[in-house]
This record gives sequence, C-alpha cells and structure tokens, in this order.
Amino acid sequence: MPFAWAAKCSCTVHILFTPRQVFNDAQGSLDMDGKFSPLYRQDSSKISTDDLIKMLADFRKPEKSKLQTIPGQLNVTIECVPPDLSNTVTLSYIPFKPFEEECERVSVEIEEFLPEEAKYPFTVFKNHLYKSFAKARNVAVCVQFRDSDEEGAAPLKCIYGKPGETLFTTSACAAVLHHNQNPEFYDEVKIELPVHVHEKHHILFTVYHISCEISTKTSTKKREGVQSLVGYSWAPLLDGRMQSIELQLPVSATLPPTCMTRPRMPRRQNTPDIKWVENSKPLFKVKTNVASTIYPEDLHLHKFFQHCQLMRSSSEGNPAELIKYLKCLHAMEAQVNIQFLPTVLTTATKEAQEIAVNSTRVLTPDPMTVIIHVVSQCHEEGLENYLRSFLKYVFVSGNSGTTHEVLATAVTAILKQTADFNTSNKLLKYYWFFF
Repeated sequence: MPFAWAAKCSCTVHILFTPRQVFNDAQGSLDMDGKFSPLYRQDSSKISTDDLIKMLADFRKPEKSKLQTIPGQLNVTIECVPPDLSNTVTLSYIPFKPFEEECERVSVEIEEFLPEEAKYPFTVFKNHLYKSFAKARNVAVCVQFRDSDEEGAAPLKCIYGKPGETLFTTSACAAVLHHNQNPEFYDEVKIELPVHVHEKHHILFTVYHISCEISTKTSTKKREGVQSLVGYSWAPLLDGRMQSIELQLPVSATLPPTCMTRPRMPRRQNTPDIKWVENSKPLFKVKTNVASTIYPEDLHLHKFFQHCQLMRSSSEGNPAELIKYLKCLHAMEAQVNIQFLPTVLTTATKEAQEIAVNSTRVLTPDPMTVIIHVVSQCHEEGLENYLRSFLKYVFVSGNSGTTHEVLATAVTAILKQTADFNTSNKLLKYYWFFF
C-alpha cells in the first residue's frame, strides 16, 4: 500500500516524493549521487494525481507548503553500465557469459514493453505472460497457473518468485489495501509459459478477505481466522490464440471440477456445484501482457503457424487451406512481420520447397509472394539491415540446388503473371535478396 511517492524529472515512482535537480550543469551531466530530503507523505485515498501535479508548482515556496513531512532521507545512486558487464542474467534468469558461479551481485535484464510502432525482429527465445491487477473489491488475490481443471490438480511451479525467494513458485499473492472498497493493486505476476500450451492451461485466482481488526475482547480462535475465502475466478490461457487483453471476470463462491468447460458470460447461471457472486457480475479485473517469441498475437500469423504445424505433424492439413492462410499474411501489420521475420521467411521458403518437390501439392507462387511482401515492407521501413542479418546468420539453404530451383521456378511464375505488376516490380526492385 503506497504511503508516499517520488518524482524526478519525467520518472515517477510510487514510493517517496521530493523534488530534486537531475543535472549538475547546463551541459546535462547527471547527478550520480542524489539525496532526497525532506520526504512528503501521500494518502492515496485523499490525494489524486491531478492534485499531486499541482503541488509540483508550489515546491519552490516551501514556507507555504502544508504537506506532512516524514523523517528520513532517500539516497539514489546512478551507475554507468560498462560495455563488458559481467554476471548478468536474461529475462528468464539465464546467465550471460561470462558469469561467476559464486558471485554475490547479479544484474537482471528488465523486460521492455515497447509501443506497437516499434519494429525489430525477435532474436532470443522468451515465453512469458504478465498478469497485472486492475481493480477488485476489498480483497487479497492469490494467483496460480494450472494445466488441468480436474479435481485435485496441482498448480505448476512456473511463477517467478520475488527477490530473495526461490526462482520459481507455485503461487503469488497481491498485497492487501486496507479500508478501500475498490482497491487498485500495484502487483504484477510474471509466468514462464510452457512451450506447448493447450486448452486446459488456465490462470486460477483465489480471492480472500483479510481481517485487520484485532480486539482484546476477541477470542483466540477468531483472531486466527484472519484470512477467509471469498471465491474463485479463472481465465483460459488460449482463447483461440494468446492475447494481451484486459479481462473482466466474475467470481464464484465455489471451485467446481472441469471449470474450463463452463459456459462463458453472459450465460453463466448457478448450478448445484457452482454459485456465482452477485449474479456473475464481472467484479474482478485483470490485465494480461504476452511477451512471447513463439506465440504471435496476430490472428493471421497464428492461423498460418498453426496450420503449418498441423501439416507437419499429421496428414490432416489441407494444402488449399495453407494457400488461404498464406494470402492472409499480406494483411499483417508491418511490426508483426518484422518481429517474426526469421520465422516467417524460413517457413515460407520451406513451404515453397514442399510445394515444388511434392507432386501432390498444387504448384503456386503464393509462398514467394509472401516473401516478396515481407522483403518490400522491410525496405519501406528502412530496415533492410535485418534482411542482411537473416541471410548471414539464420538462413540455411540445405540442398542449395533445390532451393535455387524453387526460387527460380517461383520467380519465373511471378514474372509471367503480367496482371500482378505490383509484385513483379517489387521482385525486380529487391532482386538482391533472392539471388
């Protein structure tokens, strides 16, 4: 529960507040060792964000300030990161080399949530899901990740622990906000997702009421009952595909078996084994943020990858359906194309080879037109350096004769289609990439 806050330049931290100069001189030299004093108290239930912004203008006149000060001092030190920084770990806590086994100080890479306009290809593996709580109703919340909704199913040990705790844990709890009818939790839960996600994977939320009233007249038995169960809520991990969305979930007083097969809102009704709180109103809000290099949020790319996997793992895949999904890739946003650039180019090239060597597959230039479309988008965004990196570090031709024949055949077919002048012009313009 925030009791004070801090603001420095354009960076705001909900811990402590005091104004201070960021730079030492007009040349922009950073103040590497800052001391914050005095400290001012914040009551989140009384001071709004607009009120805090207005107070910034009055700090040059401390004699007129009526804010309550807190004894103490906050020291902040800024250190320059050397280019050969050692003893660091990735977002998934995988050590970078060099790394000393008995080191006492470890630097952790921070997840950067870039805006959608940012365009860069994924170059390292990560498969995380972040859960942040928006609003609840005067409760504490415990989070678990499960792969089954059967009775007695155990939670998976894949939730990242807090500093000082074990690396992974089976549950994480949100802090309790005392005397707040509509609290906003500041907690965020980070989950290491499994490589293969199925329909039974889900997040289970257990809602508790925490009693903070301790009276001398209260019996010992009642004092021990600080935590009382309110209900449960759950959310599937796959709703067609992985998505970063804000969920509004109802709360059930009981946790029935096979909860993942229950009907969704607004058709939820009470049954003998499930009782919805307040007629299944969406009382609990939670936001998910997917940070994965293997599960795309884009619907077109998701269906394309899904169908390619189906065709490689079984004989159920329909080549005609694959052509349809290939054509749909032209509707993808540029940032999605570039994020999954190595995978899209590699998969499209393999499909072109499969179509060329398999006599049962219809010969079509669609995989080649997708490659041309992606290459053209990279040039239009001024990111052709990613294409050169792909050719140098990622692309493996395998049988170079087959790859060359496939490309030559597809190029000939496209150039013969005189009706598609746009694709032909792009092919001739960016010919360097293909040969």
